[in-house]
Amino acid sequence: MKTSTKKPVLRWTGYADDEMAADYMENYNSNLEEGDNITLTEAEEMLSQDSDYWQMEWEYFCDWLTELMKGCEYWRDDATRMGWQSRTGYKVFNAENGTEFLRAISPDTDCSYTITPHYNGFKVRISHHDAPMGEYHTIRPISADKYEQEA
Repeated sequence: MKTSTKKPVLRWTGYADDEMAADYMENYNSNLEEGDNITLTEAEEMLSQDSDYWQMEWEYFCDWLTELMKGCEYWRDDATRMGWQSRTGYKVFNAENGTEFLRAISPDTDCSYTITPHYNGFKVRISHHDAPMGEYHTIRPISADKYEQEA
């Protein structure tokens, strides 16, 4: 399998890295009196439990993907290594925004995403409990006519 040399433009893991925790700590500490500051370890723990923060980050992620979709509504997803049985297949789907797009290609579980531009579509790696090393999706826009033929 040939790997892409393009860098991912979107990545979602659902957990905080050191940079996120440091930003969270800095923002949190800027609203406190001197001496009441939290440490990086405390910030990591607080961040992992801050559902409002994660909901906002998810919305930003989906909004950014919506922008990258450039108004396309109909898509074809050719996928390999899907699930614990490592299946291969394709599907066509309609998605007008990033949330619908991810819902169409993802299993109903917590997932990590790495999204890279590929021609006028995307290469997406989705990792989850049944595919910890990732499923590989090549997704491209299709016409409404093609969608109607294949749906």
